[in-house]
Amino acid sequence: MLLIAVATAILAALPAGADGRRYTIAFANLTEEPGVMLEGTGFTGREVRESFALAARRLPIDLVFYDNRRDARAAVANAADAVRRKADLYVEYFDDPAANDAVARTMREAHSRPRCQPSGRRRAALHRRQRGGRTHRGRGAR
Repeated sequence: MLLIAVATAILAALPAGADGRRYTIAFANLTEEPGVMLEGTGFTGREVRESFALAARRLPIDLVFYDNRRDARAAVANAADAVRRKADLYVEYFDDPAANDAVARTMREAHSRPRCQPSGRRRAALHRRQRGGRTHRGRGAR
């Protein structure tokens, strides 16, 4: 259930795509093994994947799905493939801390520079907040 809530929140936060921009979201599931429930969710891998597809159906999103097959090497390889595909967002569900560290390193190395920056008023407000000043709404960010 948590994964479904996270997926819905992520997808809902994306802009409506008025500029024609499409986003690529990659989701690497722990396993797609039939009948196997994902720990702590009460859902199968297939059901979680389908919830992502359902949440994204009306949004400017291209989904890429991966099956980590409960294998650390597959998890790292899937992350590298998502980097090659230039995914805008990578969501991973895996239960091996060492593999998760390797995936995080892969993502950090690929995105050592921010891919997007806040612009206009958002950038100015962020800059003021970082300096301890007031935002355009007159509230201090403390």
